[in-house]
Amino acid sequence: MTDTLNYAGDFSIEKAEIITSSGQIINITDNIAEINFYEDIFSASITGDLVMVDTLNLVTNGPIIGQEQLQLRVTTPGFKDNDSKINFVDEVLMIHKVALRTPISNTAQMYKLSFISKEALTNERISVSKSFEGTYADLVVDMLSTELKSTKNIFVEKTLNSKRIVIPDIHPFDVIRHASTQSVSETNFSPTFVFYETRNGYHFRTLESLMQKPFINEYYFGKPNISGEKTEEKMDKDFKRIRKYNIASNSDLLLNTRSGMLSSHLIVHDSYNKEVTTYDFNYFDTFNTAKHIGYFDGGNANPLYSESHVDEDKNRVTDFPHARTHLASTAIKNTTTGTSASHEINGNFSFSGSKINEWYLQRQSRFMQISSGLTLNCEIAGVTSMEVGDTIDIRLPITGAKTKHKDSYDTVYKGKFLIKTLRHLFKTSDKMHTTFMVVVKDSSNEEFSAEGVPPTNEKKDGILYEIETR
Repeated sequence: MTDTLNYAGDFSIEKAEIITSSGQIINITDNIAEINFYEDIFSASITGDLVMVDTLNLVTNGPIIGQEQLQLRVTTPGFKDNDSKINFVDEVLMIHKVALRTPISNTAQMYKLSFISKEALTNERISVSKSFEGTYADLVVDMLSTELKSTKNIFVEKTLNSKRIVIPDIHPFDVIRHASTQSVSETNFSPTFVFYETRNGYHFRTLESLMQKPFINEYYFGKPNISGEKTEEKMDKDFKRIRKYNIASNSDLLLNTRSGMLSSHLIVHDSYNKEVTTYDFNYFDTFNTAKHIGYFDGGNANPLYSESHVDEDKNRVTDFPHARTHLASTAIKNTTTGTSASHEINGNFSFSGSKINEWYLQRQSRFMQISSGLTLNCEIAGVTSMEVGDTIDIRLPITGAKTKHKDSYDTVYKGKFLIKTLRHLFKTSDKMHTTFMVVVKDSSNEEFSAEGVPPTNEKKDGILYEIETR
């Protein structure tokens, strides 16, 4: 093990031990061929796997049966603080599966050990059946600290309104997922809460709170640096180099119409007041009321679509609310304050109702923008301090003819991106740490022209053909 960084992608395994179900401790540092470590802003748990080369038949003599604890600490050389490392020594990981066991010689075999966080395993073993009073943020902390008994860091964004909730015998993570779909931020009034785990702990926060974070590094696509520059300068440039990339998504109009990203319709039945109210959502008309990633990148945020007319009635792609219709039921005691008629204490109705009209359609659209917005798959030299929820700045070269402004970089896939998913790959054969990530942005740097002409029907009437069968 060394503290010296020799090249971009260098790494050091500081500790790798398996604690078997019998209490035996096995140092596997020299047996590791590969480590994969996964994070996702839509996943409640980190996951991963180890590929082992075993010459001592540890899987039998241990034995390793898929019921072990794993102590693991991997770092980019030079990082001193544990917050910059992938560090699961005090908070152990749980091995839950032994797979792909294959002999590679008369004296050696290879197999894969899959692991998850211990809270994810505990979550599958227990259910929660109780009532709870407080905000959704309070509920999330209670599920993690009290029910799952987690001692990891918890990053929580405060939410509006006190609730009375009856939890009907479901897993803690399911309780948190439900809370995330109905939470509204106390800070920015956004309904875009996500719940996920990284190497540093659990996060319950809005997309806006992630997008506003300063980018951790600038990345550009280019060839390896083989010049005579000093080693430190070469490494710095190689750390900023995108080794491979592809454009994974560029807004699917059909999908985004069906899903309600562009427009949708909500019918709310208030069973207490015996009222039915309808609400419409329009992506263009509400775009500037939400803070997209471009807002935090110099204020340069524009819709992903053009406002040009799509038919002779001068409709835009967002002017069809019945493309997706939703029905919801609620019970509001006081329509001014929005208090719920379902929960009462000593004659007081002090708990907030769902107010679904204020957040549901907006949340649905924002998450579709993240799922099918401007998306890149990138491969870079890895650093252990990187995690999902971070932002990065990207510059990609122009492909083909120059733009009208003669830019050096692609003007669409440029600027601040959010890291949505991430895979750290550590290969001991060439001692290389590679990071594969999916990054996304939900706004365009430039406004698309709306001067297009809608399609017209030159032929007004079609011909009806009646088909006869015998």
